[in-house]
Amino acid sequence: FSAPDLSLNILTEDATFTLHGGRLLVNGSFITEAYVVARVGDCPSQSPASKCAGARRKLFHLSFLSGELNDQNTGFGFLHGHCGGNHFTGGLGFRKQC
Repeated sequence: FSAPDLSLNILTEDATFTLHGGRLLVNGSFITEAYVVARVGDCPSQSPASKCAGARRKLFHLSFLSGELNDQNTGFGFLHGHCGGNHFTGGLGFRKQC
């Protein structure tokens, strides 16, 4: 998916597995990785380009890696990214403001 100032890309994996003690066979897929790139900031779209440069229009990169999840599908290091040149790693309960 992409739109002005935003893109999303996902990697999926096909799988066949059972649920409910083997009573239900599922042929499906699941997301293993997701990547988001967005231009963030508070500059209105009608403003001149010169007023939207620098700190007000930062690039935000975020990666979700399911291989970093624990057995309960949670964790503290499955999100990686950077915003405005500052790297971060996070997970359960994580919040980030650029």
